[in-house]
Parts: sequence; C-alpha cells; structure tokens
Amino acid sequence: MPKSIWDSATKVIFEHGLTFRKVNHLWMCSTAEQPASGVAPADFVSLSDFRPVYIELVHPTRPLMYLLSQDTGRVLDLRISDTIYKREWDRSNYNRHLQIVNAEYCLGLLLHHCKRLAEFYSSALEFWCSQHPDGVDRFEAGGHFEIYYAFDDAVTASMRTLDSFRPMLWYGFGEKGQMPRSFKKLTVSDAGHLPEDIKLAIHAMEDVVDKAKEYRDCIQHYFSPGLRTNFADVQKVGIGFWTLTAWLPDSAETRSPLSFSYDQRTDALRFAWTVLDRIVGLFEVIARHVAPEAA
Repeated sequence: MPKSIWDSATKVIFEHGLTFRKVNHLWMCSTAEQPASGVAPADFVSLSDFRPVYIELVHPTRPLMYLLSQDTGRVLDLRISDTIYKREWDRSNYNRHLQIVNAEYCLGLLLHHCKRLAEFYSSALEFWCSQHPDGVDRFEAGGHFEIYYAFDDAVTASMRTLDSFRPMLWYGFGEKGQMPRSFKKLTVSDAGHLPEDIKLAIHAMEDVVDKAKEYRDCIQHYFSPGLRTNFADVQKVGIGFWTLTAWLPDSAETRSPLSFSYDQRTDALRFAWTVLDRIVGLFEVIARHVAPEAA
C-alpha cells in the first residue's frame, strides 16, 4: 500500500476485528492486552498473518472510509472509481447509461455493507475485550446480531451486483435476443461468447459465488445463517491480541438451522470480503473488453 495512505490513516481494522487507532500521533491497538504496544498497522502487516480490511483517513469534514484489496492492499473503492470514470463506457442511449449507473450503485452498496460488517466486528470485539472472563484465552460471547445483519446485507448485495453485470456481458459481446435472467445461467449455459480471460475470472470465483448464493437464498427464503450463531468466538493470539470470529454454517443449502454444521470454520467478514474482492476483479476484467481507456 502507498506509504501516504498509512501516513493519513487514523483507524485500521484487520481481519477478525483487530483495530488500531491513532491517538495523539501514537498508534493504539484497542483489542490488545497492552493497547500502547508500539506496533503501527504497517508494521503489524509484516509481523502477523492478519490482513488489513478497512482503513479510515483524516479529512477536514468527515473521515474517509475505504476497503482494501485482499492481496495487493490497493483501495477497492478507488479501483471501482477508476474503472468507471477512467474508461469510455457505451452510453449511447439511456438504457446503456442506466446499466453503468446501476452497476456503480450496486458496487457502492456492496462496499457500504462490507464496511459496516468490518465496523461491527471492531465494535463487538472491543466490547468483549472489556468484558472477557479472567484467566481465559478463548470464550464464546453473544448479543451481537449486528454482525449477521451486516453479513446478510453484504451477501445479498453481492448477488445483486453480479446480476447488474449481465447487460455488459450479454450486449457487450454482441449477443442478441432475450438476456438470461440470472448471472449463473448467462455465465454457465450461455458462456460461449465470452472472452477467455473473463471465463477464467468467473471460473476462479465460482466456488465462492455458489456459496454466497446459498447464503443469499437461505436468507431470502428461509433463515439467516446467523440464526443459530448468536455468538462470537473470541480468542487471544500471539503476544496478547484478541480476535473475533463470527461463524457461518457449512450447509446453508439444507435450509434448516438444526442441520447447520460449522466444521469448515468459515468467518463472516473474511467470506464477505473475499466475495467483494473477486467481484471487483471481475468488473475490471469486463471493463478492459467493453470500455477502452479514456483519452
């Protein structure tokens, strides 16, 4: 990540809710046994296996809140903005213009819900760090449904965002007639017209998209994945950093909370962040084909 972003940061949330805040030019980790640990977020990246998810920057009117890419640390918000505004999209008629506006809106909505999820992780972990039982390194805590509210919103927005890409994938490559009614059908049953790199990007995200759709369908028609998981797994790691994990069921397709299992130990924030990261990557690949760089 560019050094200037770290220099301007006032708050950084890592995976599992680990949170660093800058107080009087000193970084404090609110979820550590020793808050004034002397470790800055940029150093923590290289000293641990935790990746930064969310960063807040100082601004004269209000903080600027961004999500980061999983592997490169690039700002996802700016990747989306650059893809939309630094390329020449076909806006030759009102419908084509609306398709781009809709995709931009859906991507922004997905970013918003993932930011809220990261914030809820941070606040829940900070609360439980102040309440944890003495003499334990791990415990379960309840009462934070907000985490699952935000996850439900994020995974639902992810499916809506993929559906917003359908016009680009269908009309952008010269297809005629009735556009398939779902992203899955368009990219599986009718994928012959797509360039190879788009097919590869879709294939690389297939497992996580299928899982996201299972969660979305369960939310829409049956139960939230958080229905039987009104708890956080709070654990101390390393040199005294507390972490939080909100579990997702392995078997949402059963549509029955009584049948949910958690053997794969899937974390809600990491999963939603992965879906977002893959969707932004796919959007960039699509744009390289259908929207040339602006002069």
